Amino acid sequence: GATRGVAGLIVEVVAVEPHPAAQALARRNADRFGLAHCYRVFDGTLNDFAAAFDGASASGGEGGAVEGGGAALWERFDCLVSNPPYIPLGDMAGLEPEVRCWEDPGALCGGPDGLDVARDILRAAPGLLRGPHRATHRA
Repeated sequence: GATRGVAGLIVEVVAVEPHPAAQALARRNADRFGLAHCYRVFDGTLNDFAAAFDGASASGGEGGAVEGGGAALWERFDCLVSNPPYIPLGDMAGLEPEVRCWEDPGALCGGPDGLDVARDILRAAPGLLRGPHRATHRA
């Protein structure tokens, strides 16, 4: 299922998404741009994915609720790309109505200080990335 992308690189995308509506929209977009064959969705949070990834890697590549599954999924990644929720909980009520009333709060609110998901990404990154990586975090 991989495809040649920018500069001839082989591209495979695994999206980690707990919201069914967002999964469906992303699948439609992948299809629209001719990338459905190299796009898979893990149904869950990043923490769910990291736990499944750890278990699957240790057991030789089995497991995980991912469309298309397969051992290739459980190889480490070259990069992680994210657009995490980042708005602090206390700021949610003050958002413009066109944002507050139409966007899924889960896609906007990043916890008390807005950084909950960013911290999850930094914690998970060393176990998901291949080769030397520079992801660091302080809890």
